[in-house]
Amino acid sequence: MALTDVAIRQAKPGPKPYKVADGEGLYLLMTPAGGKLWRLKYRLAGKEKLMAFGAYPEVSLVAARKRRDEARQQLPASKDPSREKQRAKGAATGRSHEHLCHHIRRVLCLAKERRPRRLVARHVHAERISPVPAEFRRGELTDRGD
Repeated sequence: MALTDVAIRQAKPGPKPYKVADGEGLYLLMTPAGGKLWRLKYRLAGKEKLMAFGAYPEVSLVAARKRRDEARQQLPASKDPSREKQRAKGAATGRSHEHLCHHIRRVLCLAKERRPRRLVARHVHAERISPVPAEFRRGELTDRGD
């Protein structure tokens, strides 16, 4: 049975978190502290995934259903809605995958002189994330104080 706005407002917190289902994977997670959080449970490539939409009443029932429908439209194309949301958020803040790679490489290059070799070896896998763009070559890295 689909949720109604009245049912959501009347839902009371319990001693443990519990779910109030709406349909098609969308539910409202009721926390013991009184929080009402929208969640979407979906499966992609045989794995169960979870996506958060925000808290009620900031995100209304209608808005949560709209976000659910938008997320579910991506599933047939094997796109992970949660990953797409992260990419959009990263693009909006200017923090992309390349920016993260650059930051990791900069920290490693600047710290190689100061850290013991075994500590640096733990982070060597960061060098394999993606090719180093020309502007981020070791000789051109500077500490910007980030």
